[in-house]
Amino acid sequence: MPPKSNQFNKKKTKLYNSRAIRSQNSDKDFKDGILSVPQFLASREFEIKAFELSQLNTKYASSTRVFQSLPRSLRRRAASHNVKRIPKRLRNKAIREMQNSINGVPAKKHHPRGRELYRLRTTKKLLRLASKINALKSVPTAEINGKLKLRQKIKILNEQIKELEDGKTENFKEKLSNYGSCDNTGINQLAPKPRGKLKYSQRQREFVWLPTHIWHAKRFHMIKKWGYQIPLKPTQKCFKAISRASKSGCIIYEGSFNGTMIIDLKDEESMKLLIQQISKFKKKVPEQYFRGKSYDDWIYIGENKIGKGLIFADMNTKKVMLRVNPSLYTGLFEHVVELVKGQGNVNDCRYSIGSIEVHGPRSLNSLSQIFHFTEASEIKSNWIQISQHKDTSLIPAGTTFAFSIKDPRYWKHPVNPPPSNSQTSLIETIRGSSHNKIIPEAINQLFDNHQREISYENQKSLKQLGKEYSMIKATDNSIRDKEGSIPIMITKLSNDNWVVIIPWFWVLPIWYKLNEVRAVQVGGLKQIHQINLENNKSSYPTDYPFLNQGMLENHLIRQLERDVYMKKPKSKKSFDEYEYGFVNNLSCDWYFLSKLRYGLMNLSEEVKNNFEIKYASFDELNGRREIQTLRDLFVMIHKSRIENPQLEITSNPLVIYNGKNELHQNFIKQQVKIDYTKEKFPALPVIQIKLQLQTKGFITDHARIYEYTKTPTNDQFQFKNLIGFVTSGAYNLTLGKPSAVGCVSAELAKGPILIKNVGSSRFLAANWEKI
Repeated sequence: MPPKSNQFNKKKTKLYNSRAIRSQNSDKDFKDGILSVPQFLASREFEIKAFELSQLNTKYASSTRVFQSLPRSLRRRAASHNVKRIPKRLRNKAIREMQNSINGVPAKKHHPRGRELYRLRTTKKLLRLASKINALKSVPTAEINGKLKLRQKIKILNEQIKELEDGKTENFKEKLSNYGSCDNTGINQLAPKPRGKLKYSQRQREFVWLPTHIWHAKRFHMIKKWGYQIPLKPTQKCFKAISRASKSGCIIYEGSFNGTMIIDLKDEESMKLLIQQISKFKKKVPEQYFRGKSYDDWIYIGENKIGKGLIFADMNTKKVMLRVNPSLYTGLFEHVVELVKGQGNVNDCRYSIGSIEVHGPRSLNSLSQIFHFTEASEIKSNWIQISQHKDTSLIPAGTTFAFSIKDPRYWKHPVNPPPSNSQTSLIETIRGSSHNKIIPEAINQLFDNHQREISYENQKSLKQLGKEYSMIKATDNSIRDKEGSIPIMITKLSNDNWVVIIPWFWVLPIWYKLNEVRAVQVGGLKQIHQINLENNKSSYPTDYPFLNQGMLENHLIRQLERDVYMKKPKSKKSFDEYEYGFVNNLSCDWYFLSKLRYGLMNLSEEVKNNFEIKYASFDELNGRREIQTLRDLFVMIHKSRIENPQLEITSNPLVIYNGKNELHQNFIKQQVKIDYTKEKFPALPVIQIKLQLQTKGFITDHARIYEYTKTPTNDQFQFKNLIGFVTSGAYNLTLGKPSAVGCVSAELAKGPILIKNVGSSRFLAANWEKI
């Protein structure tokens, strides 16, 4: 048996010392059976501090890896071994932990040779040339993003550097600021996609990075959609946290993927005519929308609703701002260019104006902690008065503020503004005219291409800010020289969100400082959907199947669900792709519903109540199947889907119910006659509803909505009573029970309804209301 080592075990000693609590005896505070609490605490102060220190030491003594001492917001279930994903202060420790643990000697570093070394050196040379172009305040040409070899790219960059050094800048319109910012706007044509830094340009060829992309990529699941890489949901679990923040705090979303265009017109009449053509006000636009109130409602192309958008008209500059979802932007841009031809210009500001959406009772209060006005004014006092109230529900939708602020990075920490000394009440301030909330110069700076470029001139890099902070005292909260200004516009949307509209390259600095505010929680597309559902509101485009983009989203969901479904083994498939071979289980089957409702309207009561399964009989003249039972109708609908699958995708089978439409009026009276020989039926009129269960249970997406019957059948003939589908359903933390949003056929929208989830045989009674 080997002799015992005289050396002590360092790990055991460290663990023992971490759990040892030093104590001292002092009983002077206990006299005559009475305990003096102040003396007792003073005498035990040493022990209490030792106990607290012991708890901290115990917590970190068992942490063997650097990942175990990370804050909760940075922890991952499967931690990356890339040290660049770890905070800088912990990187050296992480590198030591990942060294060879057998003998403590780090493994030999792999040195590239041959072609690999040549490729690395050439890439390094390419990046150096790109940095030199940036130093000359220009951007590498668009040719560099083509499918070229490295040596060809180097040749192009060398030629560009030579032209820039010789002063030939007419071929290079984009000029960068010291920070690397520039204004990318298209006049009467779509602006080119921003290429970003050369190192990451290949990743942005099809899907543009938002200003906060790198921040989100480290913390969020991203989705490639509508030509952008958009934050989908945080990697952390946040369902309850988001719900709490919406009631007592503040949630922020990156909204720069929404397209913004600025229409520059000649006169006021042209402005009014344009807004009449694209808004719901077809006869006369209310004057309030020309006095500082924004419009957030349906946008029209001709007589057709295409989606909801934001319109703001400024009478001083004769400019109109239009902000819509990116799925609608291209078609709407071309339409507006045609409308204003000869009357003005349309500026494509998708990549020159960004936005941040804020939701929650502390929205304005959180924003006020990082917004520092460039000058004192009446608008500043009004803003401070309104933002100090932690509930903005009193403020009507369309309320707009516009002013200029200083770079929020000039302050170390968010600062609460001083209390307002205004003598007017909150209600009077809210009701006040627009000149009490809007600075005209700020609107002009935000809407003008050249003025946005000027705002970037004094934009400082992090290195420059670091030098400034090193020159001030540790007790100071801000640097001395606060140059430049940022134009900003804040307006309230119809869904109780506030949208902050700012120049594209100012989004990231404001985003960073906004995340330092304690009340702020960050969300993505899924969190927007969750909050809308909790407030019984529809989410675009999922809950709008009667719009083209909503139906396209439904088909996309079906395709994704089908890919997942087909990969499952047979034992894991809890339901078939088609329920009883007729209704698609992977998404809302609006095609089947549309054909079904029109088909039942043209059948006799005898056929409707015939549930027998008979042999099929066919017409001798045209060979068409005769409808003798309900099953014959179901089979014909499914057969038409198989014979012409593109018809389901290219034509939208739904339309929102309009009481003034003659066809819709006849549909309600069930007086519409259908020719079964035609493949295309009229669009089915539907209404949007919100619903809640009467009993215990749950509601999932794509659940079926049935007309209420006392004894619902759980066979294929249940589809006779099918009237709609749930587009979004989940547990509602606000109500404490499940809720959902869906669409139902307009002629049967009355009385209670039944809900049946996909793959379930249970019918649940529910109440509903029209949205």
